[in-house]
Amino acid sequence: MFIKKSRHKFADGSIKTQITLAETFRPGKGLPPKTRTLKNYGYLEDQPDQEKFMHDLETLVEQSRKSGQQFELSIDTDRLINNPSNRDLNFGALVIKKLYEQLKIPEFIRMHRSSKAKYDLNAILCYLTCMKIIFPDSKRATYMNSKHVYGMDICFDLQDVYAALTEICNLRFELQGHLQKEIRHLLKVDKSYVYLDVTNTYMEMDFSREGTLPQKGVSKDHKTEPIIQIGLLLDSNGMPLLHECFPGNTSDTLVLQPMVEQVRKSGMTTGRIIVVADKGLNSGKNIDYLCNDGNGYVFSQILKGKKGSRYHARMFDETLYTYNSDGSYKWQLFEESFIGFDQNGKKIQRKRKVLIYWSSAQAKAAKMKREEKVRRAKKALSNNAYTIDHSKYKYIKAEKVDGATGEILENINDMLSIDMDKVDEDARFDGYFCIITSEMDYDEKRIREVYHNLWLIENTFRLEKTDQEMRAVYVWTDEHIRAHFMIGHLAALITRLIQYSMQKDMISAERIQRVLTKCILDVPVNGVVHLHDISGNIQFYSFINSAGEKCYDLIETGKDEVFEDFVVLSRALNFFLKKAYMRQEDFNNILASLSLSLQP
Repeated sequence: MFIKKSRHKFADGSIKTQITLAETFRPGKGLPPKTRTLKNYGYLEDQPDQEKFMHDLETLVEQSRKSGQQFELSIDTDRLINNPSNRDLNFGALVIKKLYEQLKIPEFIRMHRSSKAKYDLNAILCYLTCMKIIFPDSKRATYMNSKHVYGMDICFDLQDVYAALTEICNLRFELQGHLQKEIRHLLKVDKSYVYLDVTNTYMEMDFSREGTLPQKGVSKDHKTEPIIQIGLLLDSNGMPLLHECFPGNTSDTLVLQPMVEQVRKSGMTTGRIIVVADKGLNSGKNIDYLCNDGNGYVFSQILKGKKGSRYHARMFDETLYTYNSDGSYKWQLFEESFIGFDQNGKKIQRKRKVLIYWSSAQAKAAKMKREEKVRRAKKALSNNAYTIDHSKYKYIKAEKVDGATGEILENINDMLSIDMDKVDEDARFDGYFCIITSEMDYDEKRIREVYHNLWLIENTFRLEKTDQEMRAVYVWTDEHIRAHFMIGHLAALITRLIQYSMQKDMISAERIQRVLTKCILDVPVNGVVHLHDISGNIQFYSFINSAGEKCYDLIETGKDEVFEDFVVLSRALNFFLKKAYMRQEDFNNILASLSLSLQP
């Protein structure tokens, strides 16, 4: 802190000396120093006793230096609205940027980038990743928001963003391999098994072009627009390991082999791996592929219909089950032999374990779903909408023969009714589930433990498709689409790392996003930052019900949920902010110390 004297000449020729208390500061590492005004005392000539005034001021400065006590900052009360000096800035992006840097992505780009383009690829990828977590939107809308983000190096324009997407696409596999190496430095990863699933996302376009990723296909979201197939692999901790895009009409079963091969090629895992997936990826060719390559699998298996008929005798034999104490769960585990094909296409006999179990909770849920389907089918028959396609209603049947007279119904409308035989047949399977595995040393508990973590991949799909708006509706070329999903993959990975670092206090991805959007400060004026209130939602007490689910009651805690989530986030990432007004260098130093606190 020092006394600053500034001479001002007025129109009448008089000269006065303005006296202010000031201090120098450095806004950030490597940035040039600046001067901050602490207090303005006006003109020296206006003081009644100039000598005493200066003596008292010099004494104040000296005492402050000796005691180390900082002088209170002055606030500019003349700031205007609708002015860059009064702009709100989001500093939640700076939190994500620090985690991005901790994963050593800037170093990766410097080592692997071969393009001679003049734009800053690292700055673009970092900014798009941060915004994908906090304010997911199109690339254009994301760029338009760049003036309202604190601590980001916006040294590019919109044309640079679209040009960078092609580079991001070309580097996606190497980058995903790099991320896995860095994750292994942060936490312990069991590389022996991975979780695989497939989903689709649609594009808001009427027509697809032959040979491109967006293709017409069967959409799980019941969309008629072209869709893109997305394959996703998670590691044993539920961290995104690998993703890849496939044409929308690609069968789920055809995704497994190229995904596993890419894992090997990128060096993401070594040795034998076990693929965990649902019945959509359970095909004879995939099982042969994994076994012939020395790998393994844990797949769910269909029990209904022709494919599951070989298990019906055992499934309905109550003497083969082991029950828990209250009868709400039963299971049987056995070995079976089956015929597969080796690498030369010759038949080979293989063995595997089969787990069939029944749960009263799952039986109750299945019954409720079936009753709802029957109710909707009855409604479809009673509203006279016979012109609609009733094939989508599972329990409606069209009869060609009159059940009363035996007359063949020709040249007239089919008789539509509820297929009660099918309803009763489906009811027999309520609560039953089957898992097959190549791992002959797995017991019942281990099989369920490994398979049931597959819910993490569904949760990740929901995060990417819903919270992060991962529909590729704003980019059209295959390269840009793949880059779009690579950015989403990186954003999902960082979100999962944040959750993992919260340990027992883990909050949802939606709540993390909500907290980061509330991290707002005023544009620094005079080297001072003003942090806005981080709040917005009344908090209610929660409890865990008998099913292990988190529920909320109607009693308020008296606290704000957004702020409490901010406390959890701060504790997990080792940064702590309390004061509404802070010197800019102190604020930057606090965020500079931010890091993931994970146990290897």
